[in-house]
Parts: sequence; structure tokens; C-alpha cells
Amino acid sequence: MSDTDFSYPWFANLQAQLDGQYVADKLPHAILLTGETYSGKLVFAIQLAKRFLCDETKALAAVTPTPCNDCASCHLFEAGTHPDFSHVAPQDSKQIKIDQVRGLIAWVATTSQRNGLKVAIVDPAEQMNHQSANALLKCLEEPSGNTFIILVSSRSGSLLPTIRSRCQQYAIGLPERSQALQWLHAALPNRDDYELLLDIAGGLPLAVTMQLNDDYLASRKVVVEQLAKLCGNQTTALKSVAEVQKIEIEDFLDICQSIFSDAVRYDATKDINAIRNSDIAESIVQIQNHTSVDFLIAAYNRSCADLRIVRSTSNPNKQQLLEALWIDLRSGNPHVISQFGL
Repeated sequence: MSDTDFSYPWFANLQAQLDGQYVADKLPHAILLTGETYSGKLVFAIQLAKRFLCDETKALAAVTPTPCNDCASCHLFEAGTHPDFSHVAPQDSKQIKIDQVRGLIAWVATTSQRNGLKVAIVDPAEQMNHQSANALLKCLEEPSGNTFIILVSSRSGSLLPTIRSRCQQYAIGLPERSQALQWLHAALPNRDDYELLLDIAGGLPLAVTMQLNDDYLASRKVVVEQLAKLCGNQTTALKSVAEVQKIEIEDFLDICQSIFSDAVRYDATKDINAIRNSDIAESIVQIQNHTSVDFLIAAYNRSCADLRIVRSTSNPNKQQLLEALWIDLRSGNPHVISQFGL
């Protein structure tokens, strides 16, 4: 299933809204798509780009939400060579640098090579450094009539307020559960644990298909086992680190975040059915029993903070991060845990 397949029914309403604006020539100069990681923001942005660059879009708008996939523009887009499409993303580092935005500004100033709309995607927009953000702001303040800019962000609050104010904002939320399960049934015909996977993914079907592979699912059991031992004083921090250090750092922190979120939820409700990771619920209850709610909240916030740092830092020191987090968790002190690991 490619990024430009229009097979995500939860995007349909927003797609129809933007289609209507495009056909009526009332499309905003720039939009900001926000939502959680794996909510499908970038997938939808790419869908929009192909849709609006298709030679037949206006003719097909009332008939189908998909591009024709047969015109010259569609073929150029699929080949990655469409002259009226630009995708700005971090390259050597995890930042979008000033030279990249200057290149975008120069491209915006050019005339469309196919005598139509030009579309640019900036993703993730929060990875612009101060210089590049200010440069993009000038571009947004002096819009080009034939360019549509899509900013994509998981942390829109970190963007300059002036950038946000110059974009029409759309939140990509969770699909209806029944809709998500139906889609997963078609996307993963060889599995029968859709409901568990969707719960683990926090209701995000794309997280199931893009993240929850067998390695990730197995890693959850290793992490929760070590956390239960650590919180129950049954192991040392360094011994526990040795058990989890082979896990990909983003997966590891995402799993910690999910486990501590469930533990906080169980602490508040004392309802085991409230735990999303239902297959490891007993271990999560064990973690809650050995800790305080202040500890659990601090651990959840620390996991989230470390995950944000890893996603925005080139070549983070994984060993240092793991040891710092595990030692702080072993201390049992919420104030110590609240310190960032990097």
C-alpha cells in the first residue's frame, strides 16, 4: 500500500472540504496539519499534493476523491520527478536548515512548469531551526498566488505563533473505532488480533501497520518485565539496561510511555479493563502496586520528553540515555525522574 493510495476513509471529510475549496479557487495559501505521531498527517499531505497536482482533479472532484493516476502529472508524481512539487524534510541532521528553506523560497518564486498549482510540504515543521522558521515566515507573509504550502507537525505548539496564525489549521484525529478495525481487517488479513493492536496503538490504525511489528510486540514484554522488576526492587538498573539495550531506542521509549500511561490510568480507575496493553495488564498492575501516582506521572512525562529529544537529535547516545533513565527510575524519586535524560 503506497503513500498515495486513497484508502484511508477517515480522511474523507477533510479531503472533501479541501476539494471544495480547491474547485472554488478558495484554497488557502498554507495549511497546518497537526496530530499525533502515526496519525497519518504526512500520508494525508502527500495525498493532497498528488490530488491537487493531478491534471484531472477539478473534473473528477464531484465524482471521486482520488487522482486519476493516469495523467502526466500523476506519473511524474509517482516517479518523484514532478517539477511543481517540493518536499522539505531534515536531511543530514534532524533539523530543517536555513538553506533548505531558502531553496523553497526560490522555488516558490518560480512559475509552474505545468501551468497549474505548485504544492510544497514541510515536514516535520517543528524541526525548523530559528533561522529557517523566520525565513519561512517571510514566505508565508508574502504568498505566491499559485503555491499551496502544507506544514505537518506533531508539536504545533513549538512553532512560531506567527507561522501558526498564517496557516489554516486542521487536526488529524482518531478515526471511529469501527472504521479503524474494518480498515485493519483489510490491511492485515492474516492477523486476528486487530482490537488488541489498535488498543496498544492508542486508536491509531497507521501505528499498527507502521510500528507494531512482531519485534515491537516482543519488546513490550521484555520492557514491562524489566520495569516490574525494577519498581519491585528485584534487579539493579545496570542489569536491567543490559536486558533492554538491544531494543530500538524510539521503540523502547514509546513502549515505556505506553506502559506508564496505562499504569496511571489503572491507578486512577482501579479497572484492569482500562489498560490498553491488555495482554501485559498483570505486569502493569504490578508496577502500579509498587509505586506512587507521582512516580508514574513523572516516569510517563520523562519517557515523553526523552522520546521528543531522540526524535529531534542526531545520533543520540542510546547507552547514556538508557542508563540515566533506568537509574532515575530505580531511585523511586519523582523529582529525580523528572530530569531529562539527555
